Amino acid sequence: AVEPDADNAEYLSRNIRLNGLSDRVCFVHGAVSAIDGDVMLYRHSASSRGHSLMWKGESGYKVPSTSLGSFFESHGIRTCDLLKMDIEGTEYDVLYGCPQEILKKIKEIALEYHPDERKNCNRAGLFSFLKANGFVHVQSRFGILTATRV
Repeated sequence: AVEPDADNAEYLSRNIRLNGLSDRVCFVHGAVSAIDGDVMLYRHSASSRGHSLMWKGESGYKVPSTSLGSFFESHGIRTCDLLKMDIEGTEYDVLYGCPQEILKKIKEIALEYHPDERKNCNRAGLFSFLKANGFVHVQSRFGILTATRV
């Protein structure tokens, strides 16, 4: 589990501990993005669920970040049964910049997507990208996309 916001990270860490999941959940306080290094996390004024690396808010602060490929490598992930992403617009950069050998380790993806003005940063672009990378059952409903390999 990866969470960049300090307040959300505290809640997540506490919930993992309170539910006796510390031996089963690896928690990282940071972000997953297209790069390894510090990135700006912009705070959404109304809700911590809207904090984003993409959309500039009223305030922000730097958080450590890792690419999906580096995350898999550093944590020794050989197979990922389900990759769940709710990363407020950064999903395109993370997936499109991910090496194919890492994408092949993922059996299923569930993500919230946010269309933006960049080329292929929409539902159709994600569908094409995922199908080109071996996901055969790709569908979406209400802004949530799921993709599965056979």
